Amino acid sequence: MTATRESVLAQLRKVKGPDKTGNIVDLGLVSDIFIADRKVYFSITVPSERAQELEPLRAAAEKVAASVEGIDKAVVALTASRKGSASQSKSGPAPAHGGQARPSAPRGAPSQAPARADVPGIGAIIAVASGKGG
Repeated sequence: MTATRESVLAQLRKVKGPDKTGNIVDLGLVSDIFIADRKVYFSITVPSERAQELEPLRAAAEKVAASVEGIDKAVVALTASRKGSASQSKSGPAPAHGGQARPSAPRGAPSQAPARADVPGIGAIIAVASGKGG
């Protein structure tokens, strides 16, 4: 049987949340689920100040995810939430942006192009990113 995102989420609902209330899926803490070659990769968003304390939560989620039929290994990362985003994580998962970051200027501040730094002997600089997100 091939593992699916839904089968992984169903198993992860067995993992209690950080304060032993709810589960990590319904609390909106699980994100970026990727399945390939009988391996599942995903992130669990936790408050940055509690990351070390919540390592057993990560290990439990990894063990449960690896038990899904069709999965041989699970790789789970704790992702620190930013200050002020605690209310976002309790209201549900963050909206998807199609995998693309959307930078924006602070509200009320005019958008300005960054100062150009010329490099002698270089006509152009090209930035390359993989965009894998995990």
